[in-house]
Amino acid sequence: MFNILQIFLSKPFVFLQMVLLSLFANVLALITPIFVILVFNRYVSAGVDATLATLAIGAFIAITFEYFFRRARYFFAVRLVEERFLEQDRQIFTSVSKAQYLPISSIEPSQLRSCFGLSSTLKTVYSPANLSLILDVPFAFLFILAIYLISPILAGITLFLIIVTFLFTFLFQVGLRKPVSDEQQVATVRSRLIDTAIFSPGTIRAFDTSDSQILEWDRHTGTLQKIRNYVSNRQNRIQTIVRTSSSILTVIIITVGATMVTKGVLDIGALIGVNILAARAL
Repeated sequence: MFNILQIFLSKPFVFLQMVLLSLFANVLALITPIFVILVFNRYVSAGVDATLATLAIGAFIAITFEYFFRRARYFFAVRLVEERFLEQDRQIFTSVSKAQYLPISSIEPSQLRSCFGLSSTLKTVYSPANLSLILDVPFAFLFILAIYLISPILAGITLFLIIVTFLFTFLFQVGLRKPVSDEQQVATVRSRLIDTAIFSPGTIRAFDTSDSQILEWDRHTGTLQKIRNYVSNRQNRIQTIVRTSSSILTVIIITVGATMVTKGVLDIGALIGVNILAARAL
């Protein structure tokens, strides 16, 4: 989290622009459920086509602006990290190329190559898309607030299920740290075996170590496959939890909301709008 804040604050003006664009985009995201509520409450009851046309045109304009705001935010995120990534790559290459011969010669090529792989990992983690997505997270409370203004009960249900989903996914993500670390270590060993097979074929044949090299390769390949299967299984479980939570939230919102509609506490348009807002928040 500290690294993310460091990246954001490295260019405060660009970060401020991204925050403002996120605010505008998420406020405009409220237009779709508002459109649904107004159509069911105003047009369906009155049947005035001019009202429907006006609402639809307004909704299309809001959706268009939301799209451009999000695209503009992405390009600001690119500006935020582009120079940082270039400098990062340059520093790694400079450190390796200017290092003294004896220390650098004692390090295996696979370990040096892993430094450049770490750079690629950081680029993936702190990508413009991920940085943009992080700025959307606080606005989940904006959607919950909008639900609260319609129905405090449904807002409470939405907030509770979001917290439960977050805790489950967070615990599963924490459980992935060690397997991911083990995967990197096994991948490094495999890289060493590959380097030995490519750059030292004479040594392998002179000492007749090909069989032991193959056994070592098979052992680490099997271990790597097991770790990857485990990580993939956990990641799929996280995705399934989120999708299942979304379905559960819809069922609960519609069930509770339907009883409120029959009692006259809530109208059908508001119920559908709340369902859209809840799904967006989750």
